Amino acid sequence: QSLVLDCGWVDEEPIYPVSEKVPMCGFDMKRLQRKLSAMGKYAFQCQYMNDPQPDAENSFDRRDFNRFRMDFDGNVPTHKNYHFFTAVDPNRGEKEANDPCAIITAAIDEDDEIWVVEVTSGRYTPKILVDEIIRHQVKWQSKKVIIETTSIGLPIYNEVQREMIARKLRFPLKEAKRGPTTNKVDRIRMMLPLCEREGIHVIQGRLGDTLIEELVNLTVTKHDDLADALADIYNYGERPHKKHRVKRVRGPESQFLMSRILEEGGSGRQKVARRKI
Repeated sequence: QSLVLDCGWVDEEPIYPVSEKVPMCGFDMKRLQRKLSAMGKYAFQCQYMNDPQPDAENSFDRRDFNRFRMDFDGNVPTHKNYHFFTAVDPNRGEKEANDPCAIITAAIDEDDEIWVVEVTSGRYTPKILVDEIIRHQVKWQSKKVIIETTSIGLPIYNEVQREMIARKLRFPLKEAKRGPTTNKVDRIRMMLPLCEREGIHVIQGRLGDTLIEELVNLTVTKHDDLADALADIYNYGERPHKKHRVKRVRGPESQFLMSRILEEGGSGRQKVARRKI
């Protein structure tokens, strides 16, 4: 038996306010609001309010997505350092009854924000699909290509490996394995905290609109392949290390230092000798 205590707020007042005797314990409203912003509504409601949200409320909001265009040089419009990743959700075949494949290339920056730069969707033959995967990687120089290796994806994964050798290309491949207990909706919802702090940026265009619609209508949409591919980038991609700037500390100017020594009395040598004593 375990006891779970709320530690959020009631009527805009913290349940466990900061204690004057022990300032490090307890919460104030500013700290709780920062927790809410960092964790997202669902995780905060579970862990701090002991009140999980209903399923209908645990969804993506269209207003939280940012739309963008590439800059004049074809780069992501951010001053932060970033790496590109490509994720693939393969399709069963060319028949209309089958789900389309999804290929997404996105950048992850220093703050873990995601910038979706290219979206591809369609029902392709295995050869055309492999060509599209390699085109994404070569165009964006993705640091990793993530392929869902279910019964459908494993042959595609092996074919990409063979094509890399034939074209003399080298780039890391990652298998996105699905266990028997893996729930697709829960996996996609892991991006909710990032979306709620407006950390998902999607390039403007028709397929970008489709991606957002899949996320917003996650539990009712017929297709969620683009959303699933984006979740793989979120789960398997890594942010680059932040560049630490070294602060330069200027030493005192020699003429001012000497004048100050002389003003205090005696020559420089006498003063230095006096300090050593």
